[in-house]
Amino acid sequence: GCEREGLWVRAIELLHQMQQRGVEADKMAYSQVINACKNSGQWRKAVEIMEGMPFEPDVYVVNAVMSSCARAGQYKKAIELMNNASERGLRLNQKTYNAAIAACSRAKKSDIALELLDRMRENGVEPDRVTYNSAIAALSRDVKVDEAHRMAAQMPFEPDEITQSTLISSSDPDRALELYESLEKKTTSLTNALLSSYTKNGKYAEVVDMYR
Repeated sequence: GCEREGLWVRAIELLHQMQQRGVEADKMAYSQVINACKNSGQWRKAVEIMEGMPFEPDVYVVNAVMSSCARAGQYKKAIELMNNASERGLRLNQKTYNAAIAACSRAKKSDIALELLDRMRENGVEPDRVTYNSAIAALSRDVKVDEAHRMAAQMPFEPDEITQSTLISSSDPDRALELYESLEKKTTSLTNALLSSYTKNGKYAEVVDMYR
């Protein structure tokens, strides 16, 4: 319950109570506390809990802590955790790399995100749709819109709503409108992305026209 509701303080209290009573917490207990911290945006606490575990964290725990760092844009910490896990001989998986790339995306570090994408492929881990969407978002946030469009065109998946929303919101209004009009299904998310492009570029009259 604590994990689902993000009640990280209560989760940590329960963990401490277990320890005080001499009850040995297993990996599942620690994972639940870490996820509670992650869901509440407490990335430092998630790292602290993992580092205080009486056993070596597995890749699933590392991924959860990295995801917590990613949400806060703490790319340096996320990459540090990934490198440490690799040095310990853990087999990194899609979620490991996705968390690191997402952290770089939040921090507008597209060059590092692309380096991680290359490293992912070199280590035999297949990028998935989440990977590409994070990399495209990293390029868009770093104002490398042309590169973002090229990656979307070259990825081995059809662009989904997340991809399209990212491209529309980061493009100039004319390009954004062209992309928006080319889509058969125009969802609320896509319309909001178009509005975002207009407002970021001072096209307030066009925004008003859309609501007439």
